[in-house]
Amino acid sequence: MVNTSKSRKARQANGRLALNRRADNLERRNCEIEDEIEEKDFAIRNIIVSMILISSDVTKFQKDSEMKKKEIDDILKYREEKELELKFAESEIKKLKAQRLHMINENKRREKQLENLKTEKEEFQSSDKPPKSRKSQIPFDLLKDRKSKITRCMDVVEFITNVVKSDSIERFLRFFFQFLNDSENFKFRYQMNDEETYFAKIRFHLPHSFFTVFQKFYYQLTGFNVFSSRHDIAEIQKRLSLIRFYSVESQEIEKKTLSGSITHVYRPLVYINALEEVISIRLSTMARYSTLIFDQSTGDDICISLGGDKGGEETKLFILFENILKPNDSRSLLLLGFYTGDDDHDSLEKNFSSVFVQFNNLKCITYNDGSIEITKTVRKKVIGDVKFLLSLYDHPGPQCLTPCPKCVVRYSNHGSRKATLDSFTFEISAGFRTVESYKEIGSPLIDVDPADSVIPPMHVFQGLVQKYAIDFLVSHANILDFGEEDFPSRLDEQKRKVKDLEFEESIYIKRMENTSKELDDIRDVSIAYNHIVATGNTKKSKNSCESTFCVLKYAKSRSIERDTYQCDRCSKIFHYICNGVFTFDQKSKTNQAGNNVTCFDCSDNPLTIQERMEEVEIWKAKLEKSQENDQDTWWEVNEEKRKAEKVITDRGDSGEYREKLDKFFKNTGCENYNCSKNWTGNMTRRFLRKCHIDEVIGIFPSTSRLEAIRHFLYQLESLMSSANNEVKSDEQISEIQNQLEKMVKFLREAHPDYSVTVKLHLLTSHLLEFVRKHRSWGKVSEQGIEHAHSDFKKLHMLLAPMKNPISKGIAIVDACAGANFLIDSEPFEEIFSENTLKISARSTALFKRGICAGSLFGRLCSRHSENQELLVRQGIERIEDAIKSSSRLRGAFYEHLKLVLQQRKRSEEIRFFVEWSQNLLSRFKEDFFEFQESIDEESTWILKPPPERLQEVIPMFELVLEMEHLKMRWKEEDEEHEGMSNDTVVTKDLDFAFEALLPSQDEDLPTDRDQKLDHLFFLIQWSRSVLNAFLTHSSSDDVAKIAIRQFKGMMEAEKKLAAGLGSGATWHVPNLEFKEITVSGPEKPKAKGGNRKRKSDETTIIGAGDGAGEDLLAQEAEEEEDETEKNVPNITLKSHFTCLRLRPLVHILKLAQKKRGCLKYLCDELQTVFDQIARSKKKAPPMLAARAIPNTQKIDAFYHGDAATVWFCVRKATEHIWEIVESMFHFFSTLADASQQPSVQMQKDLEELGEKSLKLMHCLLSGDLYGGEEKLSAVEKADRKSVIIRIIEKKMFGLERLSNDEEEARVEIGKFLAKSAEFSPTPAVAVALLNVFDDLKLDEEEQAETRKVMAKYALAYLKKDWSKVDEQWSRGTKYTNAVKDILQHYIGLRREKDQLLAIQWILTNKVVQLVPEDDKRKSCVFSQQSDDEMLEKEDKKAVFYCISKTTFGVIFKTLFGCLNARCLKYDMSGIAAKNRLVDEDETLESWEIASSCFLILCLFLRINKIRTTAVLTTAIREGKQFLITVSRKSSFIYLMENITKGTNFDVVCRRVEKILSAVQQGNRVLQSIGTYAKTQKCVHLLKRFPELRAENENCLRVIHSAMVKNECLNAFTVGLVKSRSIDGEIITNQPDSPMDSDDE
Repeated sequence: MVNTSKSRKARQANGRLALNRRADNLERRNCEIEDEIEEKDFAIRNIIVSMILISSDVTKFQKDSEMKKKEIDDILKYREEKELELKFAESEIKKLKAQRLHMINENKRREKQLENLKTEKEEFQSSDKPPKSRKSQIPFDLLKDRKSKITRCMDVVEFITNVVKSDSIERFLRFFFQFLNDSENFKFRYQMNDEETYFAKIRFHLPHSFFTVFQKFYYQLTGFNVFSSRHDIAEIQKRLSLIRFYSVESQEIEKKTLSGSITHVYRPLVYINALEEVISIRLSTMARYSTLIFDQSTGDDICISLGGDKGGEETKLFILFENILKPNDSRSLLLLGFYTGDDDHDSLEKNFSSVFVQFNNLKCITYNDGSIEITKTVRKKVIGDVKFLLSLYDHPGPQCLTPCPKCVVRYSNHGSRKATLDSFTFEISAGFRTVESYKEIGSPLIDVDPADSVIPPMHVFQGLVQKYAIDFLVSHANILDFGEEDFPSRLDEQKRKVKDLEFEESIYIKRMENTSKELDDIRDVSIAYNHIVATGNTKKSKNSCESTFCVLKYAKSRSIERDTYQCDRCSKIFHYICNGVFTFDQKSKTNQAGNNVTCFDCSDNPLTIQERMEEVEIWKAKLEKSQENDQDTWWEVNEEKRKAEKVITDRGDSGEYREKLDKFFKNTGCENYNCSKNWTGNMTRRFLRKCHIDEVIGIFPSTSRLEAIRHFLYQLESLMSSANNEVKSDEQISEIQNQLEKMVKFLREAHPDYSVTVKLHLLTSHLLEFVRKHRSWGKVSEQGIEHAHSDFKKLHMLLAPMKNPISKGIAIVDACAGANFLIDSEPFEEIFSENTLKISARSTALFKRGICAGSLFGRLCSRHSENQELLVRQGIERIEDAIKSSSRLRGAFYEHLKLVLQQRKRSEEIRFFVEWSQNLLSRFKEDFFEFQESIDEESTWILKPPPERLQEVIPMFELVLEMEHLKMRWKEEDEEHEGMSNDTVVTKDLDFAFEALLPSQDEDLPTDRDQKLDHLFFLIQWSRSVLNAFLTHSSSDDVAKIAIRQFKGMMEAEKKLAAGLGSGATWHVPNLEFKEITVSGPEKPKAKGGNRKRKSDETTIIGAGDGAGEDLLAQEAEEEEDETEKNVPNITLKSHFTCLRLRPLVHILKLAQKKRGCLKYLCDELQTVFDQIARSKKKAPPMLAARAIPNTQKIDAFYHGDAATVWFCVRKATEHIWEIVESMFHFFSTLADASQQPSVQMQKDLEELGEKSLKLMHCLLSGDLYGGEEKLSAVEKADRKSVIIRIIEKKMFGLERLSNDEEEARVEIGKFLAKSAEFSPTPAVAVALLNVFDDLKLDEEEQAETRKVMAKYALAYLKKDWSKVDEQWSRGTKYTNAVKDILQHYIGLRREKDQLLAIQWILTNKVVQLVPEDDKRKSCVFSQQSDDEMLEKEDKKAVFYCISKTTFGVIFKTLFGCLNARCLKYDMSGIAAKNRLVDEDETLESWEIASSCFLILCLFLRINKIRTTAVLTTAIREGKQFLITVSRKSSFIYLMENITKGTNFDVVCRRVEKILSAVQQGNRVLQSIGTYAKTQKCVHLLKRFPELRAENENCLRVIHSAMVKNECLNAFTVGLVKSRSIDGEIITNQPDSPMDSDDE
């Protein structure tokens, strides 16, 4: 029993031991598995981190690749443009050669004619017979044609020859011209005098060498000298030089090179020695030329301002004169000196101490005005940026507690006690500073009271806009794009956060790198321990440490830690890794005294190797856990940094609001808004415009803070506008005070926690006291000094060859003195001023004399001074004296002065100007109008201008009208004018001009042809001018009768002008541009079957129908054939007519609804106006498009009115134009049922009216006529278009049937157009109708039936034989373009999924019929048939007359383009296939049809009878695009790359193979174009073919890659196939090429 119990216990113990052993084994295995898992996890984490780092590099590489690709595309585009330019230049050269040949022939003819005239003259002189012509008795000024003038010149030359008694008269003529040049009795002069030559030299920076070379060159060619002697102008330069009053020294400067070494350079140091003498000379010059001005701000004193600034490396010091017209002009600044260095107090004192002493001693000044000596008191100011002002007064700087240079108000702009806008009253000053107070704390350089220091307007506005507006808007955009509440609200804080995140990220990266290195060391130690355990080898090497188990011997990694340390307890030296010291923390601890770093060997019982391995594993786990935590933290930091960088910095894609903000600043020309140093005064002026303020605030969601900023900027804009040259009145000063108070209020509301700046305090606290004292702000500013930096830079570039700094300094002083004299001497400044308004081509001496005075008057109008009335009166008298001898000059002056007044609408009232304008109105009425009294009829005015004064009538009228507008702006509202509009009051005094009758009858016109044409041209211009003047702002019914009379007279005059111009005859168009503008009449067309004109030979510009008094649909008797041939002006001539404005056109259109001739004319004019408006709202056309635009007049952006006026006229015009459309369709719909056929002319008129009115409707519905200046959003444009739609609906159905929905209105209009499409009389009308239907944008699904009906009509247009309508509709560009548009509309009207079927059906059933039968047999592709469910049987059997060999080129281009456009749709893209948005079968079906169409289009190139160079060019361009579409992210390629083997795998492969076969066959045909181009030596094709070949190779690579991926390479046919020509014939004399064969 006992034994049994013992045995049982033994078995139980053995079982337990077995279980324990098994558990130990399992536990050990689990530990091993866990270790493996941890190692793998660690490897995975390392891979993830590496992938993240690599992904950033890949992203950067992709961006760089995209940038390079964009650069390559830009280069290719630039190359294409240059090739087009070259082609255009070649065509121009051909034209010039033809013109040259014509001129040579014409010259020979004229020489022969001249010889005949000489013979006749000799016979006349020998026979003493009276002359046959009376032209020799006509004064030379009245001669019109060049031929008569040349004849007169030859007579004079012959007379001179008889008088001189010499065979060669050139010597006499040279002397004679010199005599005229030197004589004071003649105005003729060709040579500049000494003074003029000097001014030309300094104005245009002409070097001395130029005069030597040019004088010699010009004298050898002509025998004359244009300039005076160089020695004479050198004397003038010496006389004007002021260098004797300056000291010029060489200044040694230390400069640090890029390599870091210090070098010494020499720069000029210039400073003035005799300031009082130089100022006296300047004032004397101003006084002699009457440019010295004394006004309310200067009083009777000479006001000067000391200014300076550092620009580049140099600091300059200037004197600004307030007593001149333009004190801030950089050329008027008196240079006091310059040096290389900073503009701090010590540098200024070191280099300019003597200059400041002279300035401080200047109390009064004496100058000579040419007759007497005058002494004036000097009033002084200082001007410059804030830093310069503080340096002058030796102020501590803007960062101290009293930063204001004018007062001692205390505040801090940083730190915990920072003064904020809400907590500090920055608009109040405290304790004004004086020169004495500055002397107590420092050494000021000047003795000018700080109250007289000018507040720098440009820097103040720049600083306020940057800090309180732009920085906030940028930071606000960043916050909205970042989308987190804890994101900093200030821009500087946001940038600081990004830097903090970058720093934090670098810390974690460094920690991860270090941890990774430590883990590598631990793994190496673990491997070494395992090796020691396995081998039992503990033998040490020479590199081993004192550790029992040194692992360095067994470490395989070369980067393992080899550093050692000495243990404090056992004093042994160990490797860190041998003693278990792995981390950076432990290693640093070993260097500390008394550290407790664990030592494996110094304890009583050294650790065994197994214990050491366990310790290593413990550290390994700790480090892995630490690394995992660091990776997670790094990931979070990296994500936050990347997101912040995306919205703050330029790296990454900006957010929505930041992109809008960037786009706004780019559009306003302020791209560098991020950096305050790049923000200029011009940018500030552009930004501070109300429209721009509203636009930038409108970018963001509306908040009260943004509204406060908006109003703050409004006040800042008003203040900046007040910083000008004018003298301020008390009312204006009060307005400035009001603006400052509002600005402070809104600024506090917007930024209560923002800090206060010195510029803000100066503006709000000290501006009013400065303006009250000096009555101006901005009259002198730092702007001229800033511009002087640019002038100095140009001078340094010009004087770069000078190495001697002293010589360079002297040259700069002389250049500044020359510029001073140029601005001080008014006559030359007027001639050469860059600010003078430029009048094109007006370059005669007499004209310049009058117009330059006019530009002076224009500038005076914008200034206010006590002697302003006198200056204006003198200016007017000078002008009238200069132009009194020429009517043409008077007209030019009146036109120029009108432009001046239009550009200066804010000028103050000038009493003399009011009187002179009234006198001008009286002269205008007396000189050009007669009042005819009649007893039986109503008395009226008659326009009867003298023939020699025609060119000044219209400019004088427009000037009088503009002056009336100006006076109305000056005049306050009067009780007697209450209830009347300003425009009615203005035109009241000119009613006689509008009501006057025009002398348009033949008996009223001159008999001479040229004079008659001049008179007719004047009548046209006059009618257009008065219609513009009286109908632009008023369209009341009381002027309707007169307006119609004026309009009819204008049309009649245009017809007579065209008739008088004759066939092939020339005529000089009267103009005020002082150049000959010649137009010629149309050439007579060659007769064909009689003397009837061909329609294609006529240039119809003005409506030919004389439909006065006729109903639009009235039945007429058949008109005579000769009456249908109307005379119309040439298009070149029409471009010189004054453009009718939009509102008068719309008003006349309303009055002329029953007159066909007037309607055609008005539709043409409206189309021209619409094109002008649309063009002004778009970007400038490309280079070639700009060349194609006729040379028409330049129209101002607001010529037709502001945006509201244009929109009003567009709405009114819509009603009248739609009425014409309805009437036209009604006429042709009832034409078949009419009992009496209308006249042919009436039918043609209505055809033209239909085309023109539908084109106008297309312009109205396209949206190009609105949304330009207003910058409407897409929604607002859609609303405008909805208004047009509702107007048309109202016109169609009236008020009773108006729908409630705009979409319903679109549908009804679409149904009307579809119903009317049947009655389109010509292809042009059909195209215009389809364009209007397309503008309606009817939904493809909901309005499928209406679109289907319109598509059938488009197809019917292609079937129709239009040659039965008119012969012109069977050939020519107009016909082929119409066919192209109709075909394009037909395909566009089909549903998107049916468009490929439509293209295939037209190709296989209609276009293939153009292929000859012999060629059809060569390829089975031409025998393919396709079906289209929409088409009826009669459609399939019908003959398509529009598809012919004549139109094949445009049909090929249209179908190929539509095929590519369809393939680019979303449902055929790889993205749609990837997102499973399209079915696999549908994708394959679409690509089967597309590839079939591609193959057919390519095979057409083999048909010689229809192949042209234009077709081949289209094939290269569109074929390349098709290959790009197929190979780059198409659904077909995606399907090939992702074919899954399943039940339908074989079917899919067969379909893919079919598509590939079609693409390959078509591609091989395209490649044969290269051989054809080489054979035919067609350069045009050879230039474009390489791009096609490159895309072909890329397509092959993509398809090959996809086939390899799916192991289906056998489906891809690439092999040694036979090379074929473009005709399909095998080429035997060339080696076989894998790309030129065809297996179809």
